[in-house]
Amino acid sequence: MHKLSRLQELVAQRRVIRLTPRHRPDEKLYGIPLSVTDEFILLHEVHEFHLDGYLVIPLGNIKGIRLKEAEETTHRILEAEGALKTLGLADPVCLSSYEELFSSLHASNLLVSVEACERVGKWIEDFFVIGKVADVGTKTVSLLPFDASGHWEATPTRVPFRRVLTVTFNNEYLNVFSRYLRA
Repeated sequence: MHKLSRLQELVAQRRVIRLTPRHRPDEKLYGIPLSVTDEFILLHEVHEFHLDGYLVIPLGNIKGIRLKEAEETTHRILEAEGALKTLGLADPVCLSSYEELFSSLHASNLLVSVEACERVGKWIEDFFVIGKVADVGTKTVSLLPFDASGHWEATPTRVPFRRVLTVTFNNEYLNVFSRYLRA
């Protein structure tokens, strides 16, 4: 079955699934799919039996999709614990293109974590930029990052859309950290 049609089916079911990213095939990502387009899938992430923020993954970065007994068990536990009462996103993000995605995150004034990759010599390395969307171009997003000490960087970091691997927002890490950022 084609990846997009399988994901559309899973969005309709609203069940916990496991995704394997192409860039890090040993990692497994769990969530409930909320929306899918030709470009992206949006998951309400699942960590340790609770819903924790949102994850956007370009479809080209998905190596595997799984919905088996383990995921069904996780879903059953979430349901029994009452966690699914908060399923979904109050202010939807646009998934039609990178430009629209980052513009909608910018308009919502949300902190984001963007995982991307860059070529370093003959190697490709992953990196993260955590902060707020400062500007959106036609081929890049500029993020004003903060460091691990909670200080804002002086200049934005520009990330080409073609290098984006995942985008997370509105999760516990970002929401708690945002209360302690220094001007």
